Amino acid sequence: MNPITIYSKNNCIKCKMTKRFCDQHNISYEEINIDADSQHTSELITMLKETYHAKSMPVVVTETDYWSDYRIDKLKELSASSQSK
Repeated sequence: MNPITIYSKNNCIKCKMTKRFCDQHNISYEEINIDADSQHTSELITMLKETYHAKSMPVVVTETDYWSDYRIDKLKELSASSQSK
């Protein structure tokens, strides 16, 4: 399974919970913190809204799916598919 991308921001509990779930279930991910480069934060937010229809953080992007917010159902699906490979 290719790594997923998690768009996160500082002080976001749902972002932390999503990354913790991935860490605990050995799901590889690349994190892009939208607050890390304050010069481009607004551009990243616009991209996330337009491309992934994001209304909350984190935004998780896989090879075949994407979602925003802490979605334990999607994370469990991801974990199950990564263990079956």
